[in-house]
Amino acid sequence: MRNVLILLVAITCLLPAAAFAENGSVLPPAPEQIVTLPELSFEPSSLSAENFMAADVIAEQMSGKVSRNSPVLIASMVQLNDLRHSSMLGRLVMQQISSRISQFGYKVLETRLKKKYSIIPKEGEFILSRDVSELMKKEYNAQVVLVGSYVPTPYRVYVSIRLLRIADGVVMAAHEYTLKSRREFAVLLREDKDEQRDLWAMFNKRPNAYATQGKSAKARKGVQLSSPDLIRPQADGDIEMTNFPVLNAPANASELKR
Repeated sequence: MRNVLILLVAITCLLPAAAFAENGSVLPPAPEQIVTLPELSFEPSSLSAENFMAADVIAEQMSGKVSRNSPVLIASMVQLNDLRHSSMLGRLVMQQISSRISQFGYKVLETRLKKKYSIIPKEGEFILSRDVSELMKKEYNAQVVLVGSYVPTPYRVYVSIRLLRIADGVVMAAHEYTLKSRREFAVLLREDKDEQRDLWAMFNKRPNAYATQGKSAKARKGVQLSSPDLIRPQADGDIEMTNFPVLNAPANASELKR
């Protein structure tokens, strides 16, 4: 009886294998793995991806707090150590963040306020003056403004973004993240400077050229001063200076009064 039971079990196990063999396969095919991934139009390690992820964090905090019927103002991102200056990187980061926030259905409006109507920095923080708050509410009908600051270092850039409520300056959303240094940062981190810093170029822009005996003379157009040659040390240790005027000492003390 026991042998009969063992035989029946063996036959039961062999029947499915024989059926699969007739179909040309021994084992059933593995089911296809279903993986749902977001469609990205950029590289996952790109600058846009990092800023988009930061915008996603802000948008998640905005849900239920900020109305989609009122505009969200976007201010320029500035350096933390000097809140009066920005750079191409600051504008690019805020532009990408605002683009991503608009995809969540919020009305995004980039503000170009005059200097007297601006977000004023105080002790490393952003505060909204009363005039600015009234202007934003009346002219833009806005409820919040997105501000940001960054700190560049040789290896990474520390970024801070905050969503402020215009009525009282309360922080509605905030996020801190870092950007890895890239080659293009050398160009993007250049500050906006209106004045040329080259000393000789600034000297050439002077309105008048002054002559001897206290008389001034108009500078001729097209005349440019060349900067002096570099001071080159010689092999014996002496210093050679070229393209410098030679000054003669006065013969006596009376000439000093002239």
